[in-house]
Amino acid sequence: MKSTIKDPDKIFKTGLVLTHPHTPVYMKPMNLTANKGFQYLEDLSCAYWHSQVFFTALELKIFMHIEQKKHAIETLSKACMCKPEELLRLLKALETMDLIKLDNHCWQNSEAASTFLIPEKPDYMGDFFLYRKYMRPNWDLLTRKILVTPPAAQKDLTYEQKNYLYVKAMDTIVRQKARQIAQIIKPLNLSGSVLDVGAGAGGMIRELLTVMPGSHGQILEIPEVIQAAQELYPNQKDWMNITKTQGDFRTHEFDTCFSLIILSNFLHTYSPDEARPLLLKAEKLLDHTGILLIHDYFPDRTGVNPAKGSLYDLSMMLNTYNGACHNAATLCSWLNQAGIHKIDIIDLETDTSIILASSM
Repeated sequence: MKSTIKDPDKIFKTGLVLTHPHTPVYMKPMNLTANKGFQYLEDLSCAYWHSQVFFTALELKIFMHIEQKKHAIETLSKACMCKPEELLRLLKALETMDLIKLDNHCWQNSEAASTFLIPEKPDYMGDFFLYRKYMRPNWDLLTRKILVTPPAAQKDLTYEQKNYLYVKAMDTIVRQKARQIAQIIKPLNLSGSVLDVGAGAGGMIRELLTVMPGSHGQILEIPEVIQAAQELYPNQKDWMNITKTQGDFRTHEFDTCFSLIILSNFLHTYSPDEARPLLLKAEKLLDHTGILLIHDYFPDRTGVNPAKGSLYDLSMMLNTYNGACHNAATLCSWLNQAGIHKIDIIDLETDTSIILASSM
């Protein structure tokens, strides 16, 4: 089925206009009324990301080397004995934390970093902050310290059990985000076939279908995730109008086009060289009035948590083979070069953003 949009231009009235592949013009994001409560708790759960980035910068003496005029990434990586690409991702996180800034391709310390984080300066406090780091492992014992009886040793989980817990955890957060996203696309009066790539347990597509009457959804996931999703949602009513398809988007062949394609927290699993062809593959699967919805952490978006995109990028570096969070402007440039010129970027009232793109 083809998508039907009552007012196709409505989607692009308050968003982003690309006048040149590398010159995005940003306008004010949509004002949403999403519940902020869970975001505060989610930020608490990964607050240690900030301190670990700070501690790593101190251990690598990044602030000292910058103060010594080793400004460029080439000289700074040699001084720190670091891999340039990985170091650059760390520097971008430090920049969002207001500890350093990039000025004319040269990194500069913030006033606070220059005052308190440079050895030999009178107000140097780096050793004190590293002392805080050395105390950190004991905080892992807080639960044991409070309990009357120490917890029993946990048995090693099987791969299937770990996978189930991961899919369950991801479904919990995506359902929160999906409620906001559904309200964004509701006024577009979309209908037709919907594909959710890397859909997990289907939390996103399930919510979006509630504002797309008469539409049908398809999720594409690897077999073990489909199995976990079925265990999480054993009631057949939870899969009404949703088809579960096992496969890998990189190699899966489709015999139809879609009115809406969802890439939610999908592209950050891949490096830029891998992500670009996957994005363009998704674009080619749209029908002539179809819309591509990309939901992700974008390091170049500020939103309510300016540091989260860059910090999540480091999480991808640590927890995947070669994953990376891509700038929204980069994805828009790729789409623009592929002939997609109507693109809207909307920062959610959480720590993620969406890109809506259409060729019509």
